[in-house]
Amino acid sequence: MAAKMRERILEIQRETNVTVLLTTHNMREAEALCGRIAFIKDGRILKVASPGELKQFYHRESLEQIFIDLAVAQTQALESAAPPQEGPAADAGILMERHFWRDIAQWAERCQAFFVRNFLFGVRNIFTFMELVFWPSVSLVSVGLMGDFLQLQENALAFILTGAITAGVLQVTQLDVAYGLLYEVWSKSVKQTLLTPVGITESLFGAWFNGILRGGVIFIVLGLSARALFDFTSPPLGPMLIFLAGIFGCALLLGLIVNVLLLMFGQKAEITAWMFAYLFMLLSGIYYPVTTLPPFFYHVAEWIPITYFLEYLRQYFGFTSVFTHPLLKGTALTLVYLGLGLVLMRFAFHRARKKGIILRLSE
Repeated sequence: MAAKMRERILEIQRETNVTVLLTTHNMREAEALCGRIAFIKDGRILKVASPGELKQFYHRESLEQIFIDLAVAQTQALESAAPPQEGPAADAGILMERHFWRDIAQWAERCQAFFVRNFLFGVRNIFTFMELVFWPSVSLVSVGLMGDFLQLQENALAFILTGAITAGVLQVTQLDVAYGLLYEVWSKSVKQTLLTPVGITESLFGAWFNGILRGGVIFIVLGLSARALFDFTSPPLGPMLIFLAGIFGCALLLGLIVNVLLLMFGQKAEITAWMFAYLFMLLSGIYYPVTTLPPFFYHVAEWIPITYFLEYLRQYFGFTSVFTHPLLKGTALTLVYLGLGLVLMRFAFHRARKKGIILRLSE
């Protein structure tokens, strides 16, 4: 049976040119089915090699014995792989610094893997591409035509066109962040992905980097369309890039909230991926000054970073900000919320593991 399964796996690899990943604790099964085996401990890959090379490296006759030795961390190979402990405390500090930068580099590589995965999902699906361009363009044209019909002055038209561009960029980018976990939920592979040596932040930031790419494309398309169709004049490049960075940060926060809710409540929370962006845009004065909101919602808007980034950009169209130092306040809120969100996401992840939500998301 194992020989037939191995032949089938090799056949799939030849036909599709993909890597087939098997996660198992059964070393006999792994040796019979796999051409290369990776031993993983505490989220770190200890060794990747063929079964024969592993036996030779660890001086064992069976993979089962290697697995047991690694589980209790008693193999000579593992001891030899440990960093040397020599020299004074200064040497230990240098060693810790090297390990820190090594860990950062490895984390960045894992983020890159999720970025590439999400990017390939997007470019291979024509409907995803249409979603990328269609809805933001429809929103921009609708708002622009309404402004022409109402015969708005140039700065007032720029006010609402800025909101339309912001809405398109924010929605696309935060959806990509949410898709980082939703792709795993929809394919029922959450458990399998978390068995690999990745943490909870790699998929989040990898998806965010892909969202920045797609959001940047949308920003350029909408900006050029607004200029061509409605004579929209954008502020200088510097303030525009600062504003765009703020919107990307807000999109990361919204996607982070969606991921936390998915880990806490399961797949039924996926609707929040499409709901939160519109809710927060409604409160942050996307098409109108926040001073027009009722007092309660005005005070709520003061705690939403998007509000301050919009106020910052609209100053360049001749509008006076109702807040002092809007850029500083928006950036500070974004960083504070990001720190709290990452802590909450880690809590939600451990809670999901204990309550079996990870397994339910994979069924």
